[in-house]
Amino acid sequence: MKTIRIVAIAALILGNGLAVQVARAQLPGSKRTDLQRHDLSVQGREVVQVRVDFDPGYVAPRHKHPGEEIIYVLEGTLEYQMEGEPVTVKAGDVLFVPAGVAHSAKNVGPTNAAELATYVVERGKPLITLVNNAGSKDVPGQYIGGQAMIITSIHYTFASKDADKVESLFRELRDASVKEPGVIQFEVGRSAEEPNVFALWEVYRDKDAFEAHRASEHFKRLVLNGIRPLAQQRNAATVVPIYEKP
Repeated sequence: MKTIRIVAIAALILGNGLAVQVARAQLPGSKRTDLQRHDLSVQGREVVQVRVDFDPGYVAPRHKHPGEEIIYVLEGTLEYQMEGEPVTVKAGDVLFVPAGVAHSAKNVGPTNAAELATYVVERGKPLITLVNNAGSKDVPGQYIGGQAMIITSIHYTFASKDADKVESLFRELRDASVKEPGVIQFEVGRSAEEPNVFALWEVYRDKDAFEAHRASEHFKRLVLNGIRPLAQQRNAATVVPIYEKP
């Protein structure tokens, strides 16, 4: 059995720049445990079974699969969006997702939620493909307007004497930001080797959500008037996910 823990921050500093690669169609806040994978008697098809755990408030972005998905909810409460219709399921409930149908899922409960996901899919194709929030058509990776999801990765360096104060500001910023309706994920990390170095990984539903965050009271108070004035160095990159080509 292989457990895949989602990495909270995926960034590599290259000189003065920052390169970010979203290598899998998964985001921080979930854990996928591969249970089994087998070829089927039908040529070119396979079955994949995975346990998926969702942190409270986590939203899996819109995606699709190259085959059918059969879901059994193990614990908690999940809300799925399929073709614009919300479906809420609890522990013991089941849900069927047809092949190629774009859908998203959110843990709407206060505790961990988990599902047993069984996929009957085409062998050799990506199991998960991100799609545009506006519809089922895949979005080119270079698209950065309209409804494309926005990802921001930021590295900060502070004076050692300010590091603990900054951590407190980052904690308050994170707790306020995750409550915004357009924020999918907001993670803050602190280096164990260099405690004065921090990294942020922010995921927004679209450009409007990104701009709403920057206009919020907590962003202006904590970031513009608190964190940035203390920073000795700041490296940032704003990108979009690498979607499957249409």
